[in-house]
Amino acid sequence: MKKKNGVKKVIKKGLVIGALATAGYMFLGPDGKKNQKKLKAFAEEAKKEFMKDAKVVNKKIKVIKKDVKKVVAKKLKELQ
Repeated sequence: MKKKNGVKKVIKKGLVIGALATAGYMFLGPDGKKNQKKLKAFAEEAKKEFMKDAKVVNKKIKVIKKDVKKVVAKKLKELQ
């Protein structure tokens, strides 16, 4: 078996550790509470937008389902 170069793995691990450290500082550091509130507000706004878009998609899917059912029913009648 070939032994892969571990440099990429080490770099990836270093980046992950750096990102985790940064996130920890942002949420637990001196301005942690302020940043937590900002993130919470952002998450709530994103959820609202997602739910709004999901409702629109759901309505479109219902219309498509009806159309598909009509076409399938018509084809079944033709086959009988």
